[in-house]
Amino acid sequence: MTLFSSRSCIALLCSTMSFAASAYYPNQVYVHTGYGSFSTSGQQDDSWITQLGYSYALTPGMAIEVASFLNIADTDKIKSNATSQPVNADYHGGMLALRGEVPVMNRFYAYGKFGAAYSHTTYQEWQGSNQQSETLQGVRPYLAFGVKAPLSHNLLIGLETQYIVLPQEAKLNTLTLGLHFSY
Repeated sequence: MTLFSSRSCIALLCSTMSFAASAYYPNQVYVHTGYGSFSTSGQQDDSWITQLGYSYALTPGMAIEVASFLNIADTDKIKSNATSQPVNADYHGGMLALRGEVPVMNRFYAYGKFGAAYSHTTYQEWQGSNQQSETLQGVRPYLAFGVKAPLSHNLLIGLETQYIVLPQEAKLNTLTLGLHFSY
């Protein structure tokens, strides 16, 4: 007799699937907005960031996501190391990530995302009466953690923190609140 008979394996598989199915929201469209902290070379400025995304469930606890983000309130102002003049930093981009999600206490869902973010960052600096502009773009790592709670059958509220690496050793840390619509 084996340690796991075929019946016990099927029972274990069914119980695991029913546990994971409680977190299953097949497709989601979401919008998040909130606080962003843009930092580069030891300098920091706060901003307002908005993210719009779509997730497609691969399994009950795993999804693939695509999203776009941008700072909407104003450009971030940092000081140039060379001239001590203010530098405006404007950024936007997109993300592709794999999200894993688990139910917590039959009410909340905790999730983590790991992927890549494409970002387009423009730095503008005034030197005398001339405006200097530098645009950098690239693909860098992306990491996020969050929790969601259902408000109704297909509407969830979420709180998320993200870490996005931008070009020129810049970083963007965010804390956003959003709505997820599942269908």
